[in-house]
Amino acid sequence: MALLALTLALLAITVATGDIPMKPLDMTPDSFDDQYQGCGPAMEEALPALNRSEFQKNLLYAKVWPMAVAEWQKWGSPVSPLSSPDQAIAIMAYTMEDLYKEFNDKVRVTGPAHSAPRTEHFLISYIPSSKSRLLLPRLVAAVASTSLSVVTS
Repeated sequence: MALLALTLALLAITVATGDIPMKPLDMTPDSFDDQYQGCGPAMEEALPALNRSEFQKNLLYAKVWPMAVAEWQKWGSPVSPLSSPDQAIAIMAYTMEDLYKEFNDKVRVTGPAHSAPRTEHFLISYIPSSKSRLLLPRLVAAVASTSLSVVTS
């Protein structure tokens, strides 16, 4: 009887985990991403104001970011291997609701369209979160070094 219960439990775990789609954290080859080369410190200073303006322009982002902050605080505020709480919150926000779908749709193939110099650093109206756009490439690099994947529903 115990063997049957164990078998059923293992089967339930296999079925439950088999339905969870895994999303690799990587950069699409033709995505637009200049890594904010040369302006990291200036962008870090601009992030608080940029985040506030994003809340007014993107309702999904305004809904998801506070949820991500609450989740991050509930988990005990872990940041390793990340370099900042904002990176941890950005990855939580990215994986909540449909923000990752909206974000990915906006940045998936923008590289060729943005070959001319423009104010790419503040793509507020084009990308759901310029703050996340700055933080996510750094986050991808940090997480990739640990060979992790993000589970999304």
